[in-house]
Amino acid sequence: MTKETYLVADLFCGAGGSSTGAKKAIAEIGGTMELVAINHWNTAIATHAANHPTARHLVEDVSMVDPESVVEEGRLDLLMASPECKFYSRARGGKPVHDQGRMNPWAIHNWLTKLDVKCVLIENVPEFVEWGPLLPDGRPDKAHRGEHFQAWFLTFQALGYQAEWRMLNAADYGDATTRIRFFLMARKDGQPVTWPEPSHAKGDVGMFPGRRPWRGAREIIDWSNAGRSLLDDPKYVKKPLSEKTRRRIARGLERFGGPLAPLYIRLLDLPDANPTSPPEAAHDVERPFILSRNGDNGSI
Repeated sequence: MTKETYLVADLFCGAGGSSTGAKKAIAEIGGTMELVAINHWNTAIATHAANHPTARHLVEDVSMVDPESVVEEGRLDLLMASPECKFYSRARGGKPVHDQGRMNPWAIHNWLTKLDVKCVLIENVPEFVEWGPLLPDGRPDKAHRGEHFQAWFLTFQALGYQAEWRMLNAADYGDATTRIRFFLMARKDGQPVTWPEPSHAKGDVGMFPGRRPWRGAREIIDWSNAGRSLLDDPKYVKKPLSEKTRRRIARGLERFGGPLAPLYIRLLDLPDANPTSPPEAAHDVERPFILSRNGDNGSI
């Protein structure tokens, strides 16, 4: 029996995580995937090509690509897209944003009008739903927050799609990270939009039958790789940190570094004895911990 081939496009592709997920899902229903991946950045395409060597790769601006010339079949079973998020994310702080840079999500609709696309899956940062007009100084207009997003979302319905969006936490689905992201699913193949049931839950899972506890980051970190010491950084080898600076770092570690601070202070190679006597825990098996912005610690 010949396996059915599903045509998939990954727009604004990165390393290929979405493509890998699509490939696994298609394999579970007994199909194979034919993939086209597009990104304007050479490095992204090179990385994606290393992970998906059989895909068709284009180093192009998604907004400038002609979908009909890229997908000669004239149709797609699935279109995935992760539009550039830096102009929405709160990680920018209060910096002005580039309004033209925020327009690339509209490129998705160009594909939906030029091709027969059955299903759509889009991912972005949570702040994407606040996409709206800007003030003259380049900052979001709070009075009109979300207006552009609403217009963008309603366009899916105007094109005949059943569309829904949600905020999903990766930890609830078995990833060892509490990354929350916006997801949109849209279909016009006659099938309803269905969302996966969470497989994991935070803390005591007694209230959530069938779910497992969130995974810890320690499960996926290679603790045998200690990384490079700050003092081995080429710029500090060329111009070593002064003793005064290293002592200032040591004081910060004493105050906020938690029970393993003495282990790190010793790496600063200060001429006198350790500024702090190591606690008993430091002599036992070293345990990973998280240092929060407020200085309190928690195990990973």
